[in-house]
Amino acid sequence: MCSIRRFSPQRCTAALLLEIDPVGLVRNRRGPAGEGFALEQYVNDRPYVASSFLAVAIAQVFSSALSGTSRDRPALTATAIPLVAKLSALPCRGGEGFLRKLFEPLGYQVTATRHVLDDQFADWGDSAYFTVELSQTIPLQQLLRHLYVLIPVLDNDKHYWIGDDEVEKLLRHGEAWLAAHPARSRSSIAT
Repeated sequence: MCSIRRFSPQRCTAALLLEIDPVGLVRNRRGPAGEGFALEQYVNDRPYVASSFLAVAIAQVFSSALSGTSRDRPALTATAIPLVAKLSALPCRGGEGFLRKLFEPLGYQVTATRHVLDDQFADWGDSAYFTVELSQTIPLQQLLRHLYVLIPVLDNDKHYWIGDDEVEKLLRHGEAWLAAHPARSRSSIAT
C-alpha cells in the first residue's frame, strides 16, 4: 500500500495505490474450502480494481480523516471543501444506474465511463468496470465514509466474511446518512 500526497495552499492531491497479491489471497483465504472453481481463485480482478481492499486501505491510511479528527487543523474537519474522488477501475455489478442510485442521492455529481471488455473484440461488449469521478463540496470525512461503505456494495465480492463486528463498523460509518438513503433496502436497489 502506498499513499502519495501533494499539496499547496490552493490544492491537495492524495493517491492511494494498493498492491494485491492474488496468490497470497488464495493462501490466506479464510472461507469454506472449495468455494468457486480452482482457476478463479488465482485468476481474478482483485489486484486491479477498487474493491473491499480499498475500503480497508482507506480506513488504515486515512484513519484520522475517516474519524473526523485532525491534530494540526481540527476546525478543517467539519469544513465542506470541493472534493473529487477518482476511481480508475470500479466494478459495478448493477451498471451505471446502480452506481448513480448509490451516490447521486448523497449529492455527488457522478461521471462514469464504462470500460469495454476487450478493445480488440468490440462484439464482446462492455465490462462491469467503470472509471468513476465523484464530485461534491463536502467534508472529507463524509466522502471517505461514503466510499468506505459503498465501494464493497458496488463490488459485491468482498475479501472477508461479514460478521456482526463488521456490520457494526459499516453502520457506524453510515450512521449520519445510511438510514435516510433511498437505496438502503434490497428492493429499492433492485429496481
